[in-house]
Amino acid sequence: MRNFVAFKMWGPFRKHLVKAHTFYVDQAKKRLLTSFENIEEEVQAEMDIWLEQTNHLFDPERHDPGEFYEKANDVGIEFYEL
Repeated sequence: MRNFVAFKMWGPFRKHLVKAHTFYVDQAKKRLLTSFENIEEEVQAEMDIWLEQTNHLFDPERHDPGEFYEKANDVGIEFYEL
């Protein structure tokens, strides 16, 4: 199965396609993926911002603090997914 060929292609054209693909993958790793290196810190910052913006809504007699932290966690998950 080592010499299996799915379809034949002119050699120079194949080399051009492989070179172009390799270039785009390398550029994506350098330029795109590096922007997500500190995503955990950014998620935590979004969660903290949400908690700060909604802390005036918290009433200790009516609310469970865990609900606010759970919602902040949902905000963090949403940010991470986006």
